[in-house]
Amino acid sequence: MGNRSCFLCRLLHKFSRENCQGLAVASIFAWMGQKPRHRPKNLARKLLQIRKALGLSQSEMLRRMGVEDWFTTARISEYETGMREPSLWMLLAYGRVARIHLETLIDDTATLPEKLPGNFSYRRSKQTPAVAKLESGDTSKQ
Repeated sequence: MGNRSCFLCRLLHKFSRENCQGLAVASIFAWMGQKPRHRPKNLARKLLQIRKALGLSQSEMLRRMGVEDWFTTARISEYETGMREPSLWMLLAYGRVARIHLETLIDDTATLPEKLPGNFSYRRSKQTPAVAKLESGDTSKQ
């Protein structure tokens, strides 16, 4: 990169050299890239509804999504109570397990199917064993 520096470095340098009205460097990181965005109001309720309709415990839900090695039941609880918003990757995992379109989860005006798992089919080249088993129609517990 030579003498050139990235935008962030130039910005930090500018704030450190100029009178920045008491703006700390940590404050710069706190507001960078954070804009208010729409958060689905019904998401937590839908995630809980999915797990209950499938008759799964939080541990079983993690196994079905194939993420039991990375997440704990506490994370599922945070999603279901609205304390934490799942990543897009996790929402996709929920959608695949429940066999519903991702839009159904995100859109507040959309309702979940009366019967879960639904009939939406995700086609992809590489599947986790748990999701592949569920998508094949096998609803037996693992």
